[in-house]
Amino acid sequence: MRCKNCGNEVPENSLNCPNCYREISNRDIGTVSNKTVRHADRILALLLAMVPAAFGFLGMGQFYQGRHSRGLGFLVAGLPLYVCIAFFISMYGTLTVGATFLAFGLTVALGIVYFAIFLIQLADTLAGTLMPL
Repeated sequence: MRCKNCGNEVPENSLNCPNCYREISNRDIGTVSNKTVRHADRILALLLAMVPAAFGFLGMGQFYQGRHSRGLGFLVAGLPLYVCIAFFISMYGTLTVGATFLAFGLTVALGIVYFAIFLIQLADTLAGTLMPL
């Protein structure tokens, strides 16, 4: 059960809240809505799926949801692509015109694959947040 005053967990047989020391009566006992907890989990999982992806870390939303093998799969697929893209972009100024064109083509191709993996992991994270907790 939870204290209506502060929202902290109160042991079943307690007369006072261990956090705010307010006296607990039967009418003061309340519960935190599961809906708010699920909403907060959903937002955090989606943020973890999007923000670290800008730095090559796909699958963080999966790790947060406890689906470690999926998260590792997305991370292993996305991080090398991200590193290759960054490498090719860093080489633009040092290559000849033909090599720069080839590096640009590879960067675009790898960028498309990375973005596709990003969208897949984002959809997978969203589907995971829609499952009951």
